Amino acid sequence: MKINSSRRTAVRANTKALDLNATGTAQLNGSVHFGAFKNFESEQTFSAILDTLEQQVTVIDAHGNILWVNKAWKSFSAENGGNPDQTWDNVNYLETCRASASRTDTDAVYAEAGIRNVVNGALPSFNFEYPCHSQREQRWFMMSVKPLAWDGPGYFVISHLNITERKLAELEQENINDLYEESQKIGKVGSWRLDLREGAERTRYWSKEMYKMHGVTPGAAKKIKEAHFYDVMYPGDRLRVMNAYERSIIEKRPCEIEYRVVTSDGCVKYLREHCDTKFDGAGQPLSSAGTVQDITTRRQAEKDKSDFVSFVSHELRTPLTSIRGSISLAKSGSVGEAPSELQSLLDIAHRNTERLMKLVDEILDADRLSSGKFEMHIEKMDIVLFVREHAQAEKGYGDELGVTFKVKDPDHPIWVDGDKNRLAQVMANLMSNAAKCSNRGSIVEVSVEQSSAGKVRVSVSDNGPGISEHRRAAIFEKFAQLESPSQKKETGTGLGLAIAKLIVEEHGGTIDLTSEVGKGTTFYFELDNSVG
Repeated sequence: MKINSSRRTAVRANTKALDLNATGTAQLNGSVHFGAFKNFESEQTFSAILDTLEQQVTVIDAHGNILWVNKAWKSFSAENGGNPDQTWDNVNYLETCRASASRTDTDAVYAEAGIRNVVNGALPSFNFEYPCHSQREQRWFMMSVKPLAWDGPGYFVISHLNITERKLAELEQENINDLYEESQKIGKVGSWRLDLREGAERTRYWSKEMYKMHGVTPGAAKKIKEAHFYDVMYPGDRLRVMNAYERSIIEKRPCEIEYRVVTSDGCVKYLREHCDTKFDGAGQPLSSAGTVQDITTRRQAEKDKSDFVSFVSHELRTPLTSIRGSISLAKSGSVGEAPSELQSLLDIAHRNTERLMKLVDEILDADRLSSGKFEMHIEKMDIVLFVREHAQAEKGYGDELGVTFKVKDPDHPIWVDGDKNRLAQVMANLMSNAAKCSNRGSIVEVSVEQSSAGKVRVSVSDNGPGISEHRRAAIFEKFAQLESPSQKKETGTGLGLAIAKLIVEEHGGTIDLTSEVGKGTTFYFELDNSVG
C-alpha cells in the first residue's frame, strides 16, 4: 500500500495509532485520532491496523485525492472488475463519484455532496446507506465520512461497511409487516399494545387498521395513543369496557368484550376486542396487547335476521294458538264425540301443534336472550332444593322414556343468586336431553356440589352414546342436535342448549360438558356461591 510521496512524510510524521476498541480492532465510529500510541510510528503499523477492518477504508485530502486505501478496499475493487495491483496514486474520489453520477447514479450525486459538506465544514460527519448490487447478489453498504483529527493537513476518512445481512433482514421484516397489515385489512382486524410498567406513560401503539376502523388519521390520533382511547368510544359503553379491562388485570385473565365507537363523521361501529396482559415475576402488569375486529356488518346482519325471525315467529304464533285451541276443543268432546279414527288424527295434530308451539317459543326465547331483550328476576335461592324439585317435576317425562332420575346432593342448603324461571329452563333442557340420550332402564344422575373456589356446580350425567370430540365445539350453537339411542324417535328443536348457555352466562356462570363416546355424557353449569 502506497501514499503519494509528497504526502507520505506528513502522514508518517503524525501517525501514532488508531483508537482501538475492546477487541483490538480500529474504531472508526468517531473521528480517527493519530498520535495516541507512541509505540506505533511506522507506515507499516498504520497499514496493518487498517487492514484488520472489515470496512473498506480510504483516506483523502481536502481536494478528494486518495492518500491511502486498506486491504478490504483493494479486494472489493478487484471483485468488481478493478485492477488488484492499482496503486491509487492520482485517483480523485470526488471525481470518481462525479463520473458515476454522469451515468444517472443518483446515489453517487448524494454521496459526493455529502463528502463535500464534510470537507467544507458544513457537516461534522456524513452517513449514507446505498445499494451496490452485482449480477450475482444484492448488496448494501453504509458509507461514513469523518474528518481525521490530528495536527497535520485536513484529511478525511471514508469507510464503506457491508450491511447486506442487516438490510435483507429489514426487507424481510418489511415484507412480514406488509403481509400482517394486508391480512388485518382483509380481515378488518386491528391490533394494539399498551405499556403498563410503573412510571411509563400509558401509551397505546395502534396498527393501521385500528386507525381506519376508528375513523381517525394517525396524525390526529395522538390523544388516543396517549391512553385517551375511551374518547372515541360510545358514551354508554365506556364505563362497562373500562371496568371489564381493569377487572381482567386484577384477576389476571384475558378480556373479551364488544363495544361501540363513534367515528369522526358520527358513524357508529361495533367492535369486538380480545386482549390479555403480561405480568412480571412479582405479579405486576407489564403490558397489555389485543386484537379488535370490526363486526358492524355482522351485527347488522344479526339484527336483520333477528327482526325477521321475530316477525315470522309472531306471525306463526297467532294462527298456531287458534289451531291448538280448536284441536283441544275437538279432542275434549265439547263439540261432539269424535270417532276413534278421527281421535287418532286429532292426537297426531295435537302433538305436532304442541311441537310447533314449542319451536316458536324457543326461537323467540333465543332471539330475546341473544339480543338482551329480556328481564331477569334475580333472587337468593337454595340450589339444592331447586334441583330436588325439578328432578321430581321431570319424573313423569323420565317414566315415559323408561329413565330414572337420581339426585345426589348435600344435606344442607347452598345459596346462589338466580332467576328461578330461567334456571328452570336450563334444568328442564339438560334433564330431558339426558333422558332422551339414555337407554330404557337407565339412571340419570343429577348432582349438586360446592367447590372451594366459591362456585356451585350442577351436573346431569347419562350413560348414552356420548358426544364425539369434533361435535363438542358446536354443541351449544343454535339447532345443534344430540345423538340419542336408535330406538328413540323423539328429537328436540336444537335450540335448548343454545338457550341454556345464554341463560347461564347472563347469571355470570359457565356451562360445559365432559363426554366419552360409548359411555355417556355429563353436562354441567357453574354459578357463584352466595351467602345464605
